[in-house]
Amino acid sequence: MTSLFDRPEYLALALPAIPAAVFVLVRWKRMASLVLPALLNTGPRPAVSIFRAVVVRTVCYALAWMLVACAFASPRWGTKLLPVRQEGASVLFVLDISRSMTVGDVAPDRLSYAAEYASVLADRFVNARVGIVLAKGSGILAIPLTADRRSVRDLLNAVSPAMLSSAGSNPGSGLEAALASFPASSAASRTIVLFTDGDETSGSLLEAARSVQKSGASLVVVGIGTEEGEVIDVYPGASEPTFYTTRLQEDFLRQAVRIAGNGSLYVNGSDAGSALDVISLVDGSQNGSRMVYSRTGVYRYGEVLAAAFLLFAAGCVAGGRVWRKRM
Repeated sequence: MTSLFDRPEYLALALPAIPAAVFVLVRWKRMASLVLPALLNTGPRPAVSIFRAVVVRTVCYALAWMLVACAFASPRWGTKLLPVRQEGASVLFVLDISRSMTVGDVAPDRLSYAAEYASVLADRFVNARVGIVLAKGSGILAIPLTADRRSVRDLLNAVSPAMLSSAGSNPGSGLEAALASFPASSAASRTIVLFTDGDETSGSLLEAARSVQKSGASLVVVGIGTEEGEVIDVYPGASEPTFYTTRLQEDFLRQAVRIAGNGSLYVNGSDAGSALDVISLVDGSQNGSRMVYSRTGVYRYGEVLAAAFLLFAAGCVAGGRVWRKRM
């Protein structure tokens, strides 16, 4: 729930108005019943009228001061649309570093091949900010969006399954982590480039693709591996080996791309020229810009201060009229 005040601590300034108003009213009530009739040489009725005027004035002043305190607290309610110009491109590489990515059906192995592929792309995205998300049993942002290509290359050169302790293969968690890592209204285009064999053991890549579609970002899936695949020991070091043939799940990955929409693309990382297709997709948005509209809260300093001024004026006018009638 959004707070009505950005700086609620300033509301404490309103607290003295209540005991001050009570003090003034108590003092004037005594004067109205004892002192004023003698000073004015009148009966109690004019004194009571004067006390009523004081009540009106005191309440108006107290409320006016409370509204001034509210203005200091930065009141905000309602929303409006503001134009925001988005420029450049933001690209997040999501690397599947699960155990199936260590097999050697593409040389030297799937993960090393994906890291080299990503390094080539990073060097070509000259006007884009690039970041890296690692995905295994869960996804984590390893390098936030940056223009520093050296840090990106250093991580790609050192990437390994040991960087995450979580087990399993959950590329969808990498997409979710990437979406959460894009700053709001950061760029004219937001692209996620996922490097995976699609050999999912947990989570849901298709559900994550739906989240990508809703976000407006584009998804590029680079399939790593072969249809023939390779056999791996699922639980290395166990007393009895458990063998499994891990293959590139192209149909599954193409389905994820169709769900993601927004001009998303699937390429087989082993195909000649596939990197150029990815570069062409991102290059089309690197130098562009677009105007989008962001909904933001509306600050109400003016309205609150205007109400405080009207209350102050009302207190002056109401109290002054009664005093002039009775004097």
